[in-house]
Amino acid sequence: MRTATHGLRLVIIGGLILIAAALPACRRHGTLQDHFSDSGGSSGVFTVPPDSITITSAPGTPLAVGQRFQFAATARWGLLLLDVTTAAQWSSDDPALAVDSKGLGSAVAPGTALLQASLLGVDSPQLPVTAEAIASISVTPAAGAVTIGTTQQFTALATLTPSGAVVDATSAVLWSGSDPAVASLGPAAGLATGRTLGSVSVTAQDPANSGVWGTASLSVEGIASLAVTPTGRLLVPGAT
Repeated sequence: MRTATHGLRLVIIGGLILIAAALPACRRHGTLQDHFSDSGGSSGVFTVPPDSITITSAPGTPLAVGQRFQFAATARWGLLLLDVTTAAQWSSDDPALAVDSKGLGSAVAPGTALLQASLLGVDSPQLPVTAEAIASISVTPAAGAVTIGTTQQFTALATLTPSGAVVDATSAVLWSGSDPAVASLGPAAGLATGRTLGSVSVTAQDPANSGVWGTASLSVEGIASLAVTPTGRLLVPGAT
């Protein structure tokens, strides 16, 4: 729903009223935005250039090579702020960082890239994004235990070089198990499922350097006993 006044423009999105001043007169079609999505965000079709655009999410540490990060962009029209992540045009000045049309960045090689988002000829300030190689990997928990059919989520923590930053590289590394018959890996990164009794080693490997890896152990155990609680309870008809 969109409502216009002569001095102010009221945009109602998902029950939230946003107020913007000095915007062009609203029409039924071809206005500030042609569409709003039902979820409260914008559908990404704009016809009026914003006053400014800013990249509003950035990694707090360097990215590990192979790691991905979802960037976001916000544009301002007067007092109106809208998420334009999927509407903006994204660019990187260095092949070390690849970015797709929806702002999903991928660290391809070590280096520093300047990332920028643009909308209708208005550019954001450039954001430096650094990608670094993985120096070492540690897998947590170091030793896990599951029963048949249950799962254990492992996490890969990568130490980067040269910064020494430690990042969660669970989705960036390659996961494998020593015996798929005992425990399988997947579909989520680092997720192990017990298949039969036994023990396996779980390995997280740097996809860019097979000589960098970390391991953990996983035991698939049987159920020794079961306890049911409460041990006794008197129910009357109709009670639960």
